[in-house]
Amino acid sequence: MKRADKINGQMFICIIFMGLSVLLGSCVDAGVSIVEKPVISVSLLSDDNADRSAALTLDSAKGLLEALRLEGNTNVNINTGPFVMHISLERAINTISTAPVSAGTYNKVSFKFHKYNPGETVIDSDFVEIGGGPGYSFVIAGKFNDSVFIYKSPKTAVQTVNMNPGIEALSDVNQSYNVTLVVNPKDWFLKNGVEMDPRDPANQNDIDNNIQASFKKAFKDNDKNGLPDP
Repeated sequence: MKRADKINGQMFICIIFMGLSVLLGSCVDAGVSIVEKPVISVSLLSDDNADRSAALTLDSAKGLLEALRLEGNTNVNINTGPFVMHISLERAINTISTAPVSAGTYNKVSFKFHKYNPGETVIDSDFVEIGGGPGYSFVIAGKFNDSVFIYKSPKTAVQTVNMNPGIEALSDVNQSYNVTLVVNPKDWFLKNGVEMDPRDPANQNDIDNNIQASFKKAFKDNDKNGLPDP
């Protein structure tokens, strides 16, 4: 091999490696730009401190959500689904979802109860109507007058809850925040202070409205103690 050919070959190899380095560097930078953001989690607090009568006991509750979103001077989807949200029936905080977000101020939580539609992927068969047809967005199991019931809500509804205080997410990648969304299961089967029988179809509309309205408040709660941060 001639010396000139050898030098040209070495230069070609160097150019190839330089090109790969630039390409890989840009990929790494692109990945960092996606990952290096502040993180916000949304947690659910079940605030059920009412004394029920012996007639009604609740054993489990869950909702099918289509989307979970934070809104303010910028908006971000924390989760898109549908996905199942399990609700504790004790006073406990459970994280629903966590996602990186853009820096900004967030003062609302928006979410949509999703009624299962035929043809969708079955995430949880409890939300599916046996025999086909539209399914359900909320499933609650318990006992009323010692009789077992499973209440299924067919209602699709969008709910927006104001956050007080809200969150000002800084661009610092090491920052993490938490929003606590409060639900009141004690309200689901009450009308004018009287417990409704979940087995009676005449009570369905009132119960469905109660479920939607039971998500009453949200607030910044970075230490997840169930109390609004200063």
